[in-house]
Amino acid sequence: FVGRSTDWLVNDPLGETWSHITYHELGHAMKMTYYRGETEAIVNFNHVYIRNVKEGVGFDKAFAESLGTHQQQGLLTPDLAAVHWMITKNFRTGREMDRSRSQYNEFRYQHRGYAKYADIARTFGWGALKAFNRQDNLDVMAQSKSAGSDLGNVDGRTLRMSMAAGADLTVLIHFWGIHPENPAKLKRAMQQHGLSPSNKIRKLLEGYKSLIPMDKRAFNETYHKIYPKNPTAYWCWSPLFGCGWWKANKNWNRSAGQASVSQVDKIIATYYHHPSPKPKPTPGSTP
Repeated sequence: FVGRSTDWLVNDPLGETWSHITYHELGHAMKMTYYRGETEAIVNFNHVYIRNVKEGVGFDKAFAESLGTHQQQGLLTPDLAAVHWMITKNFRTGREMDRSRSQYNEFRYQHRGYAKYADIARTFGWGALKAFNRQDNLDVMAQSKSAGSDLGNVDGRTLRMSMAAGADLTVLIHFWGIHPENPAKLKRAMQQHGLSPSNKIRKLLEGYKSLIPMDKRAFNETYHKIYPKNPTAYWCWSPLFGCGWWKANKNWNRSAGQASVSQVDKIIATYYHHPSPKPKPTPGSTP
């Protein structure tokens, strides 16, 4: 047997080019807990923490490169991951993120599949996620019931994560395509723990709304931000995912953009009592 002594895994397993694979597989080995559909997504998030906290890499860069830097792999910051999700048909029509075992899947090997955790980290601090994971681990080791165990896997996880963050995160999880299974029961549980939706999250979602491309030009500008290396047709073979999806939807228009904007407004209105404020007209403009 002749070993592959020149293989990246032997020579540079934590190098910049391929380390995302090492950390991805480490995530599986750690048996991380996750929402439905996140199996091949959340395992990439450890890479963000290690590079940002332990290696001092900027948050956006650490997140963008957590799936590698090859030309076919988009470099999505959390903001761009949000745009990538908001412009899909599933988001525009109020559906959950696709988690099917098909090319339509919107979670696996994609930044938007785990960007919710980036939002929690940069809004409430890494400590919130550390506290959540620590408590989940302690509960498993003690073989005890976790808070929200009567709410089911989805809503129970949202409750526990909210407790760690000190705010009701339901609206954020909903935004990222995982809808509560029993909204009324989950809301009561949040109230029992003194948790309410955070204005920080509302501000975050308002910011995301402002990033939605409203015409073909803005759509294409977003594409080039995500794919600065301009991958060739070889890498964009499927119209269902990756750069192929962007090329198949290049005729984006204002109607589609407005549908995305309306959906963000709808989500915000569901969890906050007051509607989103209308933008103030610029000086000299006609109201």
